[in-house]
Amino acid sequence: MLAVSEYNTKNYSPNFTARKIAVVKSVSSALADGANSAIEIYSLGKKDKDFVEKLVKSIDMKKLLPSKSNEPNFSVWQNLIEFISDFIGTTKHQKVFLALQNKKPCGILVSICNRTSSELIGIATWPAAVEKRIKNAGRALFTALLDVAASKKHKHIKLEPILNGPTDAVGFYKKMGMSFPDPNASVMSVDRQGIIKSYNKQAEALNYEKVKNSSDENLYIITS
Repeated sequence: MLAVSEYNTKNYSPNFTARKIAVVKSVSSALADGANSAIEIYSLGKKDKDFVEKLVKSIDMKKLLPSKSNEPNFSVWQNLIEFISDFIGTTKHQKVFLALQNKKPCGILVSICNRTSSELIGIATWPAAVEKRIKNAGRALFTALLDVAASKKHKHIKLEPILNGPTDAVGFYKKMGMSFPDPNASVMSVDRQGIIKSYNKQAEALNYEKVKNSSDENLYIITS
């Protein structure tokens, strides 16, 4: 459960407790300023909805990516982040993952994972600072979902990609092993064999390391 400090909508720093499930070290171990470049993936729960809503209020994509703000469909990006926030806690069997780099949130994923399958509801990333997009944040989050599906022996993962967004969502999901079984339908999926194959491929490429026997950590994250 997250404990959020007092804040205002322009600048606040939430404190929260969450369980780290993985670390991605796909790029050099240190950034130019000496900071750690690893991406950490944390698992959240439905009781953390209030925290996520407050976090989303701090994200202004036009300010974070002014160079892209006038491009067609840019607003879809902001709307997706807000949609994911609103969806948390509305159904059973949800998995919610938050990506952080140097204590700065840079992405979120929400899915429904039942006994036999997974459905991706949404995945969104954002810059950690102005014009500072975090490489592989989306891949890291999706690999965490592949990890869950592989571990639970799910028969498939399915999703419906956004077709009118500012980025090539379909191309991204194809790289993650997804495809359109029915070329006339809007749903992409991957079967069990494909889940395992894609997870192994992404985990190796990203240097994705599971965090075993982890417990809740008290964290202080930076939102500005």
